[in-house]
Amino acid sequence: MSRHRSRPAPAACLLTLVTLLTACGGGGGGDGDRLAAVDPVPPGSSGGIGGSGISTSGTITGSGSIFVNGQRFAIDQATITVDGEPASEAALTLGMIVSVSGSIGDDDGDGSADRVTARTALRGPVASLERGSNDRSLQLRVFGTAVIVERDGTVFEGTDFAALTAGMQVAIDGLPGADGRLRGTRVSAVTDSDTAILTGTATLVDGATFLLGEQPVNAAGAMFEGLPEGLADGRRVQVRGSLSDGVLRAARVSAIGTPADDLSEGAALRLEGRVAGLGDGTFLLNGIPVLPGDAERLPPELLIEDGAVVEAAGRWNGEALAAQTLTARRGTLRLAGAVNAIDSDAGTLALQLPNAVVTLSTDRRTLIEDRQNDLPFPTLADLRSGDQVAVEALRSNGSLLATRIDRGAETPARVLQAPVEAFTAPATITLLGITVAVDGARFQSAVATDIDAAAFFDNLSVGALVRTVDDDGDGRAERVAFQFPLALDGELAFRDDQALPATGDRALPAAVASAVAAEAPGRATAGAWLGEEGYEVVLVDGTRLFFELDGRFLNGTGPSAPAAAKNPGKDGDIPGNPGDNPGSGGEVPGNGGGTPGGPGENPGQGPGSGDGEAPPGG
Repeated sequence: MSRHRSRPAPAACLLTLVTLLTACGGGGGGDGDRLAAVDPVPPGSSGGIGGSGISTSGTITGSGSIFVNGQRFAIDQATITVDGEPASEAALTLGMIVSVSGSIGDDDGDGSADRVTARTALRGPVASLERGSNDRSLQLRVFGTAVIVERDGTVFEGTDFAALTAGMQVAIDGLPGADGRLRGTRVSAVTDSDTAILTGTATLVDGATFLLGEQPVNAAGAMFEGLPEGLADGRRVQVRGSLSDGVLRAARVSAIGTPADDLSEGAALRLEGRVAGLGDGTFLLNGIPVLPGDAERLPPELLIEDGAVVEAAGRWNGEALAAQTLTARRGTLRLAGAVNAIDSDAGTLALQLPNAVVTLSTDRRTLIEDRQNDLPFPTLADLRSGDQVAVEALRSNGSLLATRIDRGAETPARVLQAPVEAFTAPATITLLGITVAVDGARFQSAVATDIDAAAFFDNLSVGALVRTVDDDGDGRAERVAFQFPLALDGELAFRDDQALPATGDRALPAAVASAVAAEAPGRATAGAWLGEEGYEVVLVDGTRLFFELDGRFLNGTGPSAPAAAKNPGKDGDIPGNPGDNPGSGGEVPGNGGGTPGGPGENPGQGPGSGDGEAPPGG
């Protein structure tokens, strides 16, 4: 079982820094002086590390310079390598995971990179592909590694979400999770299929043969890099080679270190990744232990959950990162509409929805993708009034902060997803201060099963996360669906061998059913799920309740979870499955495969995927 923890965490005055972060930056059309968003340094961006060395790793969101956690680095003098080969700046692309080492000036301003290293997580044929029923996420497999791909949360090159199919050759960068899956940050179509790449943790090493996840590897005659004592179980490596008769025949096996490998005790460290291994006062980011302690949370409402994409900043104590700040890197608010106005100097974007104009702020962490004109590194200044955009956002300091902006995204024209502020059954709901007419809409539970209006409003409460889709722009939603409040698209959408719907012979025992009624009185169940060590029960409104096999209630998340269970603390226990954590691109460490996984996928009965909104055409 994986342990859920939620700890506070604080802005820092850092002296040396190693960072695993989302990079944000400018260069629309190749102009390295243009920023992805507002130029003023956001809070906590550099933390007072002027005059120090710095090592960072994260997702590229700009060219001509690289922004990592709001820190800008010039790379014109840097040595650049991609998968072990010398490369130019042109090889660094949006969504790619890179590691950067360099320095920051005494004025705590822009930095200068000495070295930029990129390592692809996966490159090879798509063996299988499953689409979520809401068509906002899919899961594909390459060399046995599962990858979550988001319609609006993944960067695409040479392909798009709708065009991905089994048999395609792809290259993938992403963030590893406790359940062994990658959350794809970038998916590229590959025309040259000669070179296969797989990053992961070696197991069952026997001479020249070993496994990376499920993939057999034969390294006879291969060149080994960074492995002076040879390969051993538990070592993180990247393998380059070719696939033959189901075996990856390695030409090169390269060791992958961690950002903490060369740190002295007390050095500053900053990591971005997907939360894993929640335990007694600790969790993992990319295999590195993090001690949240009393760290400041940004925003203050941040909950630390398995699979959440967060940034932790603090100091290395020789064994773990003692966090000073914990920052959310992905949002659960969704908006789609036409651009009403842009203020590049202020870093704001006004979005026209049917009943209102919504203004969002941006910062150096905001990722902007252009699927309309295919600009390689778009900036806020590249957007125009009337452009159709999909925006992911979170609340920050009383305003809406855009974490991601997609121009020309393949998404319904008008979307509003946010916690419910008020409602009048059966006619209206209010989200972000906007009242939306919903009478006559198609309603769905959080696991994407159809429900009627009466069931929707019977289970609705203020604070529930709800998605509305207005197809024709008349201010009346055609589709309305509950959402899981803490899960990104695809996190709960796909079947897992270790967790099965609790139906038939696996039906909920009476003790669990009674406990559900006691913990969430009056709320309807949308589905139930049996893991190796307990049950997960999903309510219609997206609440998730967790129980031991004997029916003892453990904890829960969501609008109908008991108040004491929403921040489960050190004793929270959630059914999950062990993960291999195959790693991302970049020099990002895995956890060796022993990390307990987060809750599995497809938590429900019936056809729903677990991500919310109805399938297209509904």
